[in-house]
Amino acid sequence: MDKPKLKEIFIYPIKSFGGESIKLANLKNNRILGDRMFGFKVSDNLIESTNLWENKSKFLTLSNTPFLAEFKSTWDPNLRLISIYRKNRLIINFNVDNNDLDLSKIIQLIKKLYNTNDTANKNYLDKDIVFVNGDQKNFYQDNQSGTITLHSTESIRSIETNLGIKISNDRFRSNLIVDSLDPWEEFSLIGKKISIGDSEFQITDIVPRCVAINVNPNNGNIDLDLLKELMSLNSLSEPSFGVSLNHLGIGNSIKINDEIKLI
Repeated sequence: MDKPKLKEIFIYPIKSFGGESIKLANLKNNRILGDRMFGFKVSDNLIESTNLWENKSKFLTLSNTPFLAEFKSTWDPNLRLISIYRKNRLIINFNVDNNDLDLSKIIQLIKKLYNTNDTANKNYLDKDIVFVNGDQKNFYQDNQSGTITLHSTESIRSIETNLGIKISNDRFRSNLIVDSLDPWEEFSLIGKKISIGDSEFQITDIVPRCVAINVNPNNGNIDLDLLKELMSLNSLSEPSFGVSLNHLGIGNSIKINDEIKLI
């Protein structure tokens, strides 16, 4: 078998929006810079909303707002520019340091889509929606201490073989996609240390999954029961896919085609 290598790197600048593929990722505070740096929070009181990390139930997510799959975001760290697309058409781009930033257009569009989507949580129509900027201080991963997630192309292929259809990596939104492991081999690496290029990590946890993976990443429709499929494929007590990594502080970047080794 070929040596495992890093095939793809993804960041998701706005939590629960589609993201972008990058060739090199910088690491800081157990995170990939640019990943889940921003989000849209829901609040009963706009004044009380803060940029601090909170549980994902406080955010717009695919679980409560499946049509977010129609949106994606990209991040230019040099210009500090966020671009938001819907169905691959640019809606808005803006500098996150703009003190007069007005995102009412995108927020109004989101609220309008709630009225036309049967699976979205209509309760959010009565709540304030506010854009929050963690700006490298309060990233919005599901885990407050930060995380980097990884899965293998072979595990995706195992699902595809069982279902007889193609499955997009975008359903799982892992940061790192690895080639040349056996299907589900990443689960056997829990507790072990690996190097990716010159950077070192410990694989800490299997990633449990929620209904968000049932959402088609192209159109926002709930079209599969992948939760049930995962339970039958990997025989775990809860539907799971991919693993979490902790950066051990050695190395500050990773890049496409970096070799992956046990250490």
